[in-house]
Amino acid sequence: MINQVRVRVAIVSFRCTDSLRALLSEIRNQSKDWEIFVWDNHSEVSHLLKEELETSDLVDWVYFCSDNIGFAKAVNEIAAVPGSWDVLLTANPDAKIISSLHPVI
Repeated sequence: MINQVRVRVAIVSFRCTDSLRALLSEIRNQSKDWEIFVWDNHSEVSHLLKEELETSDLVDWVYFCSDNIGFAKAVNEIAAVPGSWDVLLTANPDAKIISSLHPVI
């Protein structure tokens, strides 16, 4: 029997508006149950994304940082958000999903 795996997706963005939108859509197509978290590292396009992402059904949690703290630190911040998950999937906004993702534990 396959267990239902709780997945948290951590996407760290910096100046990637179009590719971020595409990746969010691809991930939601994988599963409506996965938590999708976006961290924006204070890019010039932050103000364009803020309202769009906070009101969309593509993202569960979005944070706009006032500095560029880098990928690893941003992933650690997302991992520290309260909640429970079994798998943390990390991605850059320009990542492409080329097949179905089915995590099993």
